[in-house]
Amino acid sequence: MHTRRNAERRHEEEIANARGSSHGYEAPPLDEDANIEHASVNPPPLMDQNIRTTLIQMAQAIITQAQSSTTQDQAMKNQANREVVPHPHQQVTNMAFCLRDFTRMNPPFFYESKVYEYPQEFIDEVYNILLSMGLSTSEKAKFATYQLKDVSQTWYVQWRNNWPLRSGLVTWEIFKKEFLYRFFPREMREAKVVELINLHQRAMSMHDYSLKFIQLSKYAPSLVSHPRDEMSRFMMGVSDDLKEECHSALLHDNMNISRLMVHAKHVEKARSRRKSKDSKRARAFNGSSSKNRLEVQDKHRFKKWVSSSAPTKIPKARGDKVSNPNFKKGRGTNSPTKKPTCGKCGKKHYGNCLKGTDNFFDCGKTGHKVSYCPNVRVQDKGIG
Repeated sequence: MHTRRNAERRHEEEIANARGSSHGYEAPPLDEDANIEHASVNPPPLMDQNIRTTLIQMAQAIITQAQSSTTQDQAMKNQANREVVPHPHQQVTNMAFCLRDFTRMNPPFFYESKVYEYPQEFIDEVYNILLSMGLSTSEKAKFATYQLKDVSQTWYVQWRNNWPLRSGLVTWEIFKKEFLYRFFPREMREAKVVELINLHQRAMSMHDYSLKFIQLSKYAPSLVSHPRDEMSRFMMGVSDDLKEECHSALLHDNMNISRLMVHAKHVEKARSRRKSKDSKRARAFNGSSSKNRLEVQDKHRFKKWVSSSAPTKIPKARGDKVSNPNFKKGRGTNSPTKKPTCGKCGKKHYGNCLKGTDNFFDCGKTGHKVSYCPNVRVQDKGIG
C-alpha cells in the first residue's frame, strides 16, 4: 500500500518538474530523507497516457520559447531598419557626392551638332560608368542627362516637359530608348549593318580592320551572336593573302575572335618584314649590277672617245725636233691631243727638245732658274 502511494507521488513530482522547466524555473529538490525507508527499489513502469501527456507539454514549451525568441529578433531588426532610414538632407548629400564622383570619371558629352559623334557609343560608355557607381535606374537616367549639351540638351528639356506625371519617374531604359530613337533611328542602324556586311580590309592594316569590325559588330548582334558566325564574318573581309593562314587557324577548337585577330596581325607583320628584306636585297643587287654596267659602258665610251679623238696623221720625230705640219699659233695649241710625242724625252711638245740642256723650257734661255725667269716675273706682276 505504501509502495503504490510512493510511486504515485514520484510520478506527480516528475510532471511538476516538467511544467516548471517549461516556465523557466526548476522544481525544488525532493526531500531525500522523506519516506526513504518505504521507497521501493524497482518502481512500477509509467503508463502510456502519462508519457504522452509529458511529451506534449514539453513540445508546447519548446514552441512557446521559439516564438518568443523570433519575436525578439524581429523587433531588433525593425529597430535597426528605423535607424538606417536616411533623412532628406542625407539623401541630398549622397547625391552630391555621387555627382562629384561621376564627373571625376570624365564621362563623354553629347552635342549632336559635331561631326564625329556616335550616340550608341555615348550610351554604352555612360552606362558603364553609372553601373560601377551602383546607382538606381532613375538616378542613372538623371546623371546621364547632365552630359547632354547644345542640341541634345534642348531636345531633352522639351521631351521632359511633355513627359506625363502619371507615368512615374524616368528610368534608364526609358531614357535610352527615347534617346536612341531621336539621335540614332532605325535607318541609321540598318546602314551600320550594311556597312558591316560590305566591310573588307583592302588597303587597311589588320589592326585598323579589326577595330572597324568590332565597332560595327555591336550594331548587328544577330550576325555575330555565335562565336563561329562572328569569326566567319570576320574572315569574309580579310585580304586574300591572309585568308589561307586564318582558315588554318579556325581548325583549332579553342579559337575565338580575339585570338584570330591576334594571329592575323602576327602573320601580317611577319610578311611585311619578309617583303622589306626582299626589297632591300633587290635594291642592293640592282645597285651593284647597275654600277657594273655603268663601268663597262664608261670603258667602252672612253675607248671610242680615244679612238675618235686620236689624229689620223701622227707627226714623226726627226732627231731632237718634232715636225708638226698642222701647227698653228693661237688658241688650242696646248691641247694634249694635238701635240706630237717627242722621240727624245717621250713627252708631247712642239719644236726642239731641250732635254739635256740648261735651257728653261718656258722661255728657252739659259743662265737662270725657273724661279728667277724674267718672263715669269713679268706675268706675275701683270696678274697682280
